[in-house]
Amino acid sequence: MSFKKLSNKIICLTLILFTANIYGIAHAEGEARQYLSPSLKNLSKIYWKIGGADLNNDEHLDSHLLINECGIYQNYFSDDFQWHKIRNTTRESIENNKDAYSTRIRYVQPIKFGAYDFDSNAFKVLDDYDFKGIRRFQVLSNEFEKRICNRRAESLPGFPSGMVVEYTRPFTLTSVPVSPDLAEKYIEEKREPFLKLRRAQQTEERLHEFRDAYIVFEAEILRYRNEVTVQSYNMASVYARMDGYKIYADRDLTQLLHEKLERRKTPISDFEKQLREKYKSKMEAKDLS
Repeated sequence: MSFKKLSNKIICLTLILFTANIYGIAHAEGEARQYLSPSLKNLSKIYWKIGGADLNNDEHLDSHLLINECGIYQNYFSDDFQWHKIRNTTRESIENNKDAYSTRIRYVQPIKFGAYDFDSNAFKVLDDYDFKGIRRFQVLSNEFEKRICNRRAESLPGFPSGMVVEYTRPFTLTSVPVSPDLAEKYIEEKREPFLKLRRAQQTEERLHEFRDAYIVFEAEILRYRNEVTVQSYNMASVYARMDGYKIYADRDLTQLLHEKLERRKTPISDFEKQLREKYKSKMEAKDLS
């Protein structure tokens, strides 16, 4: 499926599971930034932090416990009195800790390269995989269409298993700078399976099929908008800022080809300033209610 044929230029991402177990608490200033994989546990903390889930909604609390404390949910949800106490304890815990939850995520998009351009020292990104002024991405949780604690992940009230992420700036990527030495190594590695094909199958189109790479987006979720339906699935619509991206030659994300850290090089946009002010006003209004 061509990523560019999706309606409203939403890019449907094929996400890769990360093996690292990263807890969803923001790090202190001065420490290295960490970005969380979009697991449903991590998304649940983001939804509390940005106001997508409601602490006064018992169904949302139940979903949170089902996602994060399956054993407790299974053992006690049928006991009305115990469950009432557990809900209240959970509500208080989230209220006291949600400000420390991280809203930074990282997600992976596979791309494919065309020929290497020796004038610009860059690989062309094939047309079906490039990005031209894209602002909206669809980010699915690692458990999308799976079962969580014997419930389908996409059916949990208050906690959509995917997000429609709208960035404060459009994203464009049609080529990837790679040094000649690194590009030569990459090409040789990708040629190995290609050369095992029969001669009749060794076409330019098949060659490019083997030139896969993986772009890791790093972003910070800024504000919750609403819940939307995309292809019959409920998604959380959110605003975000792209902090940067890294491009790897391998699915395991060990061979770095190129990286760009957007946050360090560009000032805050007017759009992002507006989002910050709206979020601040929203949180102040909640505190007063």
